Amino acid sequence: MLDRLVPVRTLVLVALLLSIVAVMIGWGATLVAREESRSRWAQFSFIIAQFPEDVVDVVSELRYLLSPKAQEDLLSVPADVDPVAEGMRELAEGLYINVENGAQRGWRYVGGAFRVDGHAQSAVAVISPDFELAALWGVEESGLRKAVTNPEDYGADYRKVLHGLDVLPDGTYAVTMDNGNSLQRYDTCGKPIWVRPGRFHHNVTYTDGVLWALRDFGFAPVNDGGENSHWGQTGAVAVDPETGREVAAISFDQIRQANPDISLIDLPRVHADAPSENPMRMTGRYMHDPYHLNDAEPLPASLADRFPAFEAGDLLISSRTLNTVMIVDPASRIVKWYATGMTNRQHDPDWGSDGVITVFDNRMGRGTSEIIAMDPAEPMSRAVLYDGAESGFYTFIRGKHELREDGTLAVISAQQGRLFEVSPEGRTVFELYSTDPDDPDRNFVITSMAFVPEDELNKEIFQCNDL
Repeated sequence: MLDRLVPVRTLVLVALLLSIVAVMIGWGATLVAREESRSRWAQFSFIIAQFPEDVVDVVSELRYLLSPKAQEDLLSVPADVDPVAEGMRELAEGLYINVENGAQRGWRYVGGAFRVDGHAQSAVAVISPDFELAALWGVEESGLRKAVTNPEDYGADYRKVLHGLDVLPDGTYAVTMDNGNSLQRYDTCGKPIWVRPGRFHHNVTYTDGVLWALRDFGFAPVNDGGENSHWGQTGAVAVDPETGREVAAISFDQIRQANPDISLIDLPRVHADAPSENPMRMTGRYMHDPYHLNDAEPLPASLADRFPAFEAGDLLISSRTLNTVMIVDPASRIVKWYATGMTNRQHDPDWGSDGVITVFDNRMGRGTSEIIAMDPAEPMSRAVLYDGAESGFYTFIRGKHELREDGTLAVISAQQGRLFEVSPEGRTVFELYSTDPDDPDRNFVITSMAFVPEDELNKEIFQCNDL
């Protein structure tokens, strides 16, 4: 009889102890919730009491991240204009434009997110010189699966957003994607011509027969003995547009090594204090995202005479973290010129036809963005070409611009999902919005545009598209 009672007593004892622990945990959690105690036991009790609810939250979050809604949210931004109320014309589901007298005729390749086949995805829309939709192509990395041997080099589809876009002379186009793993060239039917694996991002530029793009990792290693030195593994890559083969690569580590007296490049490194020592070399830890390169564009041969201090092929590079635009000799890696602090988290510096450099100045956190011009021949040069306060233009991240030969300024305000063009007289003559048909308070993000003069492409190259 006693042998039978022992397990029962043990069970009762365990149940009693568990009840006491549960009461203590409940009481400790209550004290934390009421802010009556911050003791370790009370905080531990609160964590334990929250555990079931945390599990439910994690499961719900995972279900959301794996749903189509998560991708659409990643591709969308707040809407501050209603294109329907403004009387704009709908070219496709959710894609609206407005055209005024003075808008340039030409082919507009617009990159970002659009409603394609009933759902939002990264895509390229082509607007014809008659301001009609000539093509709408989805962009993905399906071709990358065949080009990589390690599945980790492919990544998750739901994190990818088209960002870089440029058009080649035959109307084909090259793209990169944020959170993507490739540089791709597509034909005029939206089919991949080639896929080059790599952590390409932000921008791609076609100049003088070469594609230049930004990439993280994959450069010749530079071991300086510093901690987390992989941050220096970011830079620019030149690619043969016919084959996708890499023909040149320049990392920011190499630029830093070639310019030891430009201390600006070492600003994002934290050096430990050593009051009792006298170290000869300081190789401190990089801050998170120390450079954040977002553009690298070579000086076109056709504009080289406008910039006598530089040579055709010199790279115009933008570092968002450093608030810096610089010009680098791609052969020697020597920095020939730089401007720091004239912009705030800028993007997309361009070589201007009048010998100045134009820049998309995000002015992060200041409520309005600007397009500015800097003359590399004049120290501290900064002229505002377009003030965002005039039209409510502001995007705290991303953004591109284009100042054309006739003086038309095209601007992409990415976080507003808006593309607009301003005439030399200051009138807005073209606008484009990619809206979310299911949510009037959200637009889809617009990230890039390339303009091709009307006579340089033939509409027949798009006839394979059923639109």
